[in-house]
Amino acid sequence: MQIKLTDRCGPIAPELREFAERRLRFAVSRYGSRIRRICVVFNDTTPQPPSMPACCRVSARLRDGQDVTVSISGTDAQSCIAAASDRLGRTLSRRVHSGSNVDIRRQRGRQPFERVP
Repeated sequence: MQIKLTDRCGPIAPELREFAERRLRFAVSRYGSRIRRICVVFNDTTPQPPSMPACCRVSARLRDGQDVTVSISGTDAQSCIAAASDRLGRTLSRRVHSGSNVDIRRQRGRQPFERVP
C-alpha cells in the first residue's frame, strides 16, 4: 500500500507527514491487502485564521478498481487528517462488509431475511 501526501500551497512538514502516515496506516490496517494506493491532498497546512478552515481530501484506490474518497474541513491539518483517516476506516468497513454479505447470500441461494426452517 502506497501513501502519497501533497499540499497545494507548498511542502509538508516532516512531523505532519509522519503523523498522517501513522494515522492512515492504523485506520486502514485491517484492509491493507485490499488497498492499492492512498492519496492525501491538503489545501493549506500552514496555521489559518478561524475564518479559513483547513481542508483535507483522502482518496483510496482499492485493488478491485473502486475509489473511496473522504473530504474533511477543520481548524488545522492534524485534526483534518485525524478525522479523515477515521472516516476512511469506517467507510472501508461498510464497503467491505456490505459486499461480503451479498456474496454469502447468493452462494447459499437464499434471499436476504428469508427464514430458514
